[in-house]
Amino acid sequence: RRVADWANSTLSALAESLPDPEARLSIRQVSCTDPECATPEGVEVLVTLTAKEWSCTAKLLKAATRVERGEVEQVVADLCRGAQPRALAARARRLVEEDAHTGSAGPVSMGAESFAVRVLTRIGDEFAGREEDRVAA
Repeated sequence: RRVADWANSTLSALAESLPDPEARLSIRQVSCTDPECATPEGVEVLVTLTAKEWSCTAKLLKAATRVERGEVEQVVADLCRGAQPRALAARARRLVEEDAHTGSAGPVSMGAESFAVRVLTRIGDEFAGREEDRVAA
């Protein structure tokens, strides 16, 4: 429970940096299958940050009873930093799928670079709109 408390406290402090305000953490202790896992207990702690379209996981190669607060804070901070590119990739995948369903030009017909620019511009416009909504609230 203490690991979850530390993780959630850190997430709350970093919440504004997340691309999805609904992102949640889960912390689980599981049997360790990693060859580098040298815990006498044979377990590791998985910390997973999950949103609607993406997730990322980090491992602490030790039992939850041996995990220290600073380790948890670092793992959660790393997961939050990794969330932005995962969210952008998920959004890009969705836009490509939408384009495929609507028959819009895709990466083959319009050139990969032009297509990437179009997708990233749409993503940027969407995030800018979310930021404006957040500032107006």
